[in-house]
Amino acid sequence: MPRKRSPRTRKKPRELTPAELRWVCDPSRDRLKAPESVMPLVGIIGQDRAIRAMKIGIELYAPGYNVFVCGITGTGRTSTVKRILDNIKSSCPLPLDRCYVHNFQKPERPRLIVLPRGRSREFRKDMERFAREISATVPKVLDEGDHDAHRRRIVRHYEQAGDRLIGRFERQAEKEGFKLKRVGEGSLAQPGLFPLVDGQPVPIAEIEALAEAKKIPAARARALTRRYVTLGAGLEAVARKGRAILRRMQAEIEALNRQQVLKALEDPARAIIEKYGVPGIEVYLHDGINHIAEHIALFRGSAEEGGTAPAGDSPDEGGLAGLLSLFEVNILLDNTGREQCPVVIETLPTYRRLFGYYEKVMGPSGNWATDFRKIRGGSLLLADGGYLVLNVEEVLHQPGLWQHLKRTLVTRLLEISEEGTPQQVPVMALTPEPIALNVKVIMIGDTGTYNLLYNRDPDFRKIFKVLADFDYEMDRSARNIRLCAAFVARMCQEEGLGPFDLAAVARVTEYGARVAGHKGKLTARFGEISDLLREADYWRRKEGAHSVGARHVTTALRESERRNGMWEEKLRDMIDEGLLLVEVKGRRIGQINGLTIHDTGAYRFGLPARITASAAPGDAGIINIEREARLSGRTHDKGVLIIGGWFREHFGHDKPVTFAASLAFEQSYGEVDGDSASSTEIYALLSALSGVPLDQAIAVTGSVDQRGQVQPVGGIIHKIEGFFRVCRQSGLTGRQGVIIPRTNVGDLMLDDEVVEAVRRGRFHIFPVRTIEEGIEILTGLPAGARRRDGSYPAGSLYARVDLRLTRMARLVRRFAGLRRIG
Repeated sequence: MPRKRSPRTRKKPRELTPAELRWVCDPSRDRLKAPESVMPLVGIIGQDRAIRAMKIGIELYAPGYNVFVCGITGTGRTSTVKRILDNIKSSCPLPLDRCYVHNFQKPERPRLIVLPRGRSREFRKDMERFAREISATVPKVLDEGDHDAHRRRIVRHYEQAGDRLIGRFERQAEKEGFKLKRVGEGSLAQPGLFPLVDGQPVPIAEIEALAEAKKIPAARARALTRRYVTLGAGLEAVARKGRAILRRMQAEIEALNRQQVLKALEDPARAIIEKYGVPGIEVYLHDGINHIAEHIALFRGSAEEGGTAPAGDSPDEGGLAGLLSLFEVNILLDNTGREQCPVVIETLPTYRRLFGYYEKVMGPSGNWATDFRKIRGGSLLLADGGYLVLNVEEVLHQPGLWQHLKRTLVTRLLEISEEGTPQQVPVMALTPEPIALNVKVIMIGDTGTYNLLYNRDPDFRKIFKVLADFDYEMDRSARNIRLCAAFVARMCQEEGLGPFDLAAVARVTEYGARVAGHKGKLTARFGEISDLLREADYWRRKEGAHSVGARHVTTALRESERRNGMWEEKLRDMIDEGLLLVEVKGRRIGQINGLTIHDTGAYRFGLPARITASAAPGDAGIINIEREARLSGRTHDKGVLIIGGWFREHFGHDKPVTFAASLAFEQSYGEVDGDSASSTEIYALLSALSGVPLDQAIAVTGSVDQRGQVQPVGGIIHKIEGFFRVCRQSGLTGRQGVIIPRTNVGDLMLDDEVVEAVRRGRFHIFPVRTIEEGIEILTGLPAGARRRDGSYPAGSLYARVDLRLTRMARLVRRFAGLRRIG
């Protein structure tokens, strides 16, 4: 018989030394200098990749090469964008001026006039002079001698033609015994037919009465009536011919007026056209002087020249003033004096502020109205030829804004239109000519929003071809440490902070490593560093010290924790009072302290949570109580499923692993997510199956794979410090500590108080690679290595678990057989 091996002797577990718990910045070793002796930082620290991407996106001025600046808030995204744009402004092509003028052909579609930079004001003044010249020239043209003589000749010619027409009819009527006589007064007078009785004209209505009175024969009365009807038809024909003659006269007069006015205005209009050399101006002025020629009556104050007042051209003016107002110029974009390309940072991107809008006035009828003079540009137009900086969250929060922005960037045309609100709808809906844009948009947002848009919006990847992804951390190199000192110098210079001594700068740099969550990294979230500098300087001033020292930085950190840590203190008090059941002494079967993270938004902290396990014969497998109660996230569910794989890997070589077990986070009333408790739950199950109690003074964190390798977790600093504070509040015994993944050792930047407790042997931190290492620390028993035959050494913890699982499998088979017999 083979000789039985005794279980492997358990080695003393390795503990982390104080030097492994944090990185300490040594000014001499790291060549750190006081801020007053270094040049203030110019540029951004630790974002070389993002800055290179931004420069490509900003300098490559091609369609679709807009830039999405991505990263965590506080990494300097906005300040970096401003600094880079400041450096490249001078290399941009200078933008053009944009104006809207009246469209005489289609008043609802104002014309766009594009002028060289700074020429719009001059063009507006020229058009003001042109309007004054119209007002003075047209009446003078109409009243000058040659024009009036020509007009009189036209009138005399057509009056003579009319007189001849009437004369012929009048002679014919006299032959028939009728007289032509005007009836009515003034402009209402019309020629009428009167039969002659005894040489005197008599109204036709009296002829019958004269016949009855025997004053004229009845036969003659009937003959006069018949001839009256015949001559009346002839008179109507003469009247029609007379009106036709009048119309020809008016048309010829209008043509004369038009010809004279066009001739008089041609030279000043041509001067403006040749001065600017813009095709749009030529069409605009050609239509304008023709419009003037069609409304000459307004200049003479009489309708006799033909033409009528312009209807509907101006919403708030009429008559001559309204006509001349159509020659005003609405300057949308004036680049006078601009020597650099525009950079617009739009902090409130509403539809009106981004795309432009129409101003409206209330007309006499109570309706809202607008016209070309009331069109206003927005940020997109202001940034034409340059750069527009937007925040993606602000854009997406405005209904419909993202779709309009996409369309504008794709077509590169700005269409100023109504926002679509039911209030203040204008009487005439304007559709101004679109404006060709040459603008590059720089969108600032987070990684989640970028991924969402990239995956769900096909247009997004065509529009934003450049991603500048800002890192939240950087290497803890000697160069970056020195740059941190330069950043402190810049903050002191820009905000008037007191000088920081070397120890204070070293403390700030250490805080940067703590925020980064790794001894070999420094945070790139300089917003948090800036806040720390300001608060440290505040405590310096409170103390009346000349310079900021390490104690002021430490005070700032402690005060920040104190003002934000109310809920952490409350929960620790509840543990101390026994309201939250957490034991930090003694041993319990199937019970262990896991480490959790709580996040209140402004503050993160760790706390222990009791995790329990129970096991019995059955085939239900591992029941995740949180999942059954719908309080478990998907990552936590995955961790529980991995636990089943681990048990099959270690104990399923010669039997089915059939048991019913349940796992629970006790007194947990919110959602539990993450797999950082999977190793902790294995320890609890091993204890429940073996009957060996676990040390409650040791809290555990770490995820695990199916082979039993303990994997790193997040929030390790907060988890360790959270358990330490709970133990300190109940009283440190010298046995308390935590088990963490060995791969998390590089992430440790623990508080000085924890480091000191470890140095004095009052607290312990055990790094482990495998479940076996962890269970030996928690139980004091060797885990046991599996032999070639699949068994575990007698007396080992795994031997006890294996034996229990074997018995459970037999019971399950036995009861299954009894059910079949029954």
